[in-house]
Amino acid sequence: PMDTADADKIVSFMRELHRNAYGTDAGLAPATLLADVERAQRVSPRSCCFGCLEDGTPVSLVYLKTWYDDEPGVGLVGGFCIDEAYRGCGLGGQILGQAISVYRMLGKTYLCAHAAEKNARAQGFYHKFAFEQRGTYQDENGLHYRMFKKIGID
Repeated sequence: PMDTADADKIVSFMRELHRNAYGTDAGLAPATLLADVERAQRVSPRSCCFGCLEDGTPVSLVYLKTWYDDEPGVGLVGGFCIDEAYRGCGLGGQILGQAISVYRMLGKTYLCAHAAEKNARAQGFYHKFAFEQRGTYQDENGLHYRMFKKIGID
């Protein structure tokens, strides 16, 4: 379960994610985010975790919306964020591996992420790791591409 320090780190990473994706973090509602994280942790304690340096300093966040059940077999990403100082250091595969591991244990066949229309960096990340665009998603932050990757083992 998250404590106050974890909650502050989660909000900080998600503020950065919003600023990168949308140019502002005005659309982030910390109380709603933290309630969703708690809801996700009831499904899987591994649904929200940090990637840390050897000294325990968090440098990345993986947040998975494990409570999402609108599409059977689909695990939804709530957010991937790597601290700016550590981008381009090869952590992308690790955060993706964490998501795949959690969702495989939950019996999911596909991993889905929503990449903002104007967030070329996120789109590049998902294309690099062989996600395919399948439709769009609209919310208060604008248009997003729905990116899917098959994670089920045949």
